[in-house]
Amino acid sequence: MKYKVTKENRPTLKNYGRYKAVAVHEQTVETRQIVSEVCRSTGASRGSVIAVLVGLAEAVGHHLRQGDRVRLDDWGLLKLEIDSQKVENADEFDENRHIRAVRLHFIPESRHGRQPLYHGIRFTRADAPQAQPRQASTPPARPAVVQFQKIPISSEKSMHSVPILNTPNLQPFYPYENYPRNSGIQ
Repeated sequence: MKYKVTKENRPTLKNYGRYKAVAVHEQTVETRQIVSEVCRSTGASRGSVIAVLVGLAEAVGHHLRQGDRVRLDDWGLLKLEIDSQKVENADEFDENRHIRAVRLHFIPESRHGRQPLYHGIRFTRADAPQAQPRQASTPPARPAVVQFQKIPISSEKSMHSVPILNTPNLQPFYPYENYPRNSGIQ
């Protein structure tokens, strides 16, 4: 995951003038690419994958609009939250005037205090100077062989065997690790 270091420019924040890491998103992966990757990894037909994605989007969207929380295994919990203005008296509240926005809130799945969504992230500074390009060398006498190893990601054992970070002074941050799954705190 690439990041850049930027200065906090909002004077109302207590960290004003200090530097922070900000994620750099260089590309947007579209549905077409996701469908192709799922077809390759599962052997399912393109039409089947598209049908499942459309059905999933419709079902999840329906439940979110009804005010339900949606928990998707291996992803996390999705719910809609309302952003509204505050009023002095509850009788004065008018949804057409005081509700400003509805936002999607996503809480990643947590297992044993770990969030699998974040496993394996490696950080690369995007604004760091690039290494000098290597000089062209003579091609090898025989072609190189690249071997790929399939690693199952659904089992607990292989999930913990993936290296996370090799930075000794950086501790992982799991904001929801202390909340039991059915505690009512979401």
